[in-house]
Amino acid sequence: HNLFTNSKNWQTVFEQFNNSQIKIKWDGWQFDQNSTASDGEAVKNISVTYSNKFKISWQYDGVNKNYVRYINGLKDSDSFGRDIVTNNILIQYVYTQVLDSQGRLELSTIGNKEARVLKLGKMIRGNWKKDSVGQRTKFYDANNNQINLIPGKTWVMVVPDSVILRVGN
Repeated sequence: HNLFTNSKNWQTVFEQFNNSQIKIKWDGWQFDQNSTASDGEAVKNISVTYSNKFKISWQYDGVNKNYVRYINGLKDSDSFGRDIVTNNILIQYVYTQVLDSQGRLELSTIGNKEARVLKLGKMIRGNWKKDSVGQRTKFYDANNNQINLIPGKTWVMVVPDSVILRVGN
């Protein structure tokens, strides 16, 4: 499932509730215009096969310094025909549990587990942490430093911990 939103859309929702019913303290990710990916391994593409009918891939475009999304080997696009691209990819491994005969999953997004962060053609191995529902998930490198992202678009992939991430150089 995909969800796209931004802080302006959320603010509109909050205003519709007169700000009285919803109390949110915004705690965003860290962005750095001068951020580099010197502390990562070079990665040109990644893929995650969720099932034999659903594979997501990202290919790094060094000229535009972004990642282009593919579904089942075909370039993904929005309703205007524009390629789906992002500057940062946050891969959040989670524990999953099947809830019913329909195959619906419960995703454990509270806690601390393995993660990958891709930016500028490099991949940083680390972990994600989230202590409660009201907090933002944050991503840390192997030294437990919060990872600075590149200003621009950020795509979060929530991936069952049983799924294998394939990496290409």
